[in-house]
Amino acid sequence: MTWETVRLGDVADVISGATPKTDVSEYWGGSVAWATPAEISKLVDKYISRTERTLTQLGLASSGAKLLPPNSVLLSSRAPIGLVAINTVPMATNQGFKSLVPSERILPTYLYWWLESHTAVLQSRGRGATFLELSKSEVERVSLPLPPLPEQRRIAAILDEADALRALNQRQSEAIDSLVAAAFESVLTHSSGSLTTIAALVESSQYGTSAKAGPTGTYPILRMGNITSDGRIDLSDMKYINLEAKERSKYLVRSGDVLFNRTNSADLVGKTAVYREDEPRAFAGYLVRLRPKEPEFGDYVSGYLNSRVGKLTLRKMAKSIVGMANINAREVQAIRLPVPESTALKRFVAIREIADSQRRALAARTHELDALFASLQHRAFRGEL
Repeated sequence: MTWETVRLGDVADVISGATPKTDVSEYWGGSVAWATPAEISKLVDKYISRTERTLTQLGLASSGAKLLPPNSVLLSSRAPIGLVAINTVPMATNQGFKSLVPSERILPTYLYWWLESHTAVLQSRGRGATFLELSKSEVERVSLPLPPLPEQRRIAAILDEADALRALNQRQSEAIDSLVAAAFESVLTHSSGSLTTIAALVESSQYGTSAKAGPTGTYPILRMGNITSDGRIDLSDMKYINLEAKERSKYLVRSGDVLFNRTNSADLVGKTAVYREDEPRAFAGYLVRLRPKEPEFGDYVSGYLNSRVGKLTLRKMAKSIVGMANINAREVQAIRLPVPESTALKRFVAIREIADSQRRALAARTHELDALFASLQHRAFRGEL
């Protein structure tokens, strides 16, 4: 199938954004929505209907920014290049955008999906010494296939449906997380009211190795980036180190060990997860290994430190050193927490185990859906759907 190839500037007006002076109060807090790239990065779907900050009409006029009509396609042109969204209300943007107002020749949803699937192409056109930025003229020169409107509509509908399946999978994962969090809150609710310390629940603690990690080695090594903010261990980005036999007992984790991120930004210090794999892995110096006395104690310690109360405790006790927050092994073991009631804790562990099984199934499903979506995107704009 042969389609016309056009430039973006031929089928859409490219509009740059701007920012009014931030120290003039009369420019801010009005009725004009005003988007930033950071907000686009947080969207859960392709539409944006409200913004964190708004402008007054005076602020809009003073900045030189233009008000985009609904169903424009917002395209971030720096920091980073390639974030896209469709506005549902009239909206202005800051200078980090080269937004597109589609003509009657191209559907906003088709344009959105084409841009979303060609991020690498857009980024390759960025220029700049300090940071890459797309100019208005460069955006206008980008070429893309332009099928007839009915075909554009069909392609966009297929990609919308495939993306909706991915979103459903994500919502199911979030529902499982909420269930586990509620189950842990039940453990706290059913505690005796007396307090213990983390030190009383673990048999030992150990700082990780300072050995430099690389692409090869005898053992994969867990680093602070492998501990997620929601209390899991992400094994997708691994590096490796070599360990001598005498170091292995110190620097290897085993299933059931708790890993605590002792150094990070104020929001992320104290990330905690239980290692549940059979394969031995090393752990890096910014992590502390806590070996629980009983398997369920690992779940309890990790659950507490990742809970709302636990995170608040960690933020209060963290010390800032050269812009990073720090909590040492002695301090984390001194944290006081309720003595868990045995039956409630065992019930939580059982729920967590079922949840982990469901998460693995959802992760596999996510992988399949992402692969399907990538294939559909690739085929859609080649006329192969």
